[in-house]
Amino acid sequence: PVAVVSTCMVIPRMLGSFEEVTMHEGSGSQAQPHGLDIPSDPRLWSRENVASWLQKAATLYQLGSTYPERFPMNGRGLLLLTKEMFLYRVPEGGAILYEDLQFKLQKTFSEALEHVTKEALASVQNKTVS
Repeated sequence: PVAVVSTCMVIPRMLGSFEEVTMHEGSGSQAQPHGLDIPSDPRLWSRENVASWLQKAATLYQLGSTYPERFPMNGRGLLLLTKEMFLYRVPEGGAILYEDLQFKLQKTFSEALEHVTKEALASVQNKTVS
């Protein structure tokens, strides 16, 4: 079992993250960065968004079934699950799903921090100019 878990954790890094791989789907500026019509912040996902994400991840990572019926929750509920809980629900791909979800959450936080940092820097620059 340990070998399977460690192999699963390497796969997203080999393929590129779910976010990066699907970034080029769609056309022009209307394309969602994740290739789905769902919020990029997993905390905002509905149950339907979670089901869409599971389906897309199953296709992208060639997981077979991700058993969406085992995830009857919204994004906030999904984020409460540990890696072990993902593995229990999807033994063949739970680690990949968990890593992808954590990547999305981390990216959301990074983007928010970057936005706040730019605003703070602009505020300091405006005060020094005045």
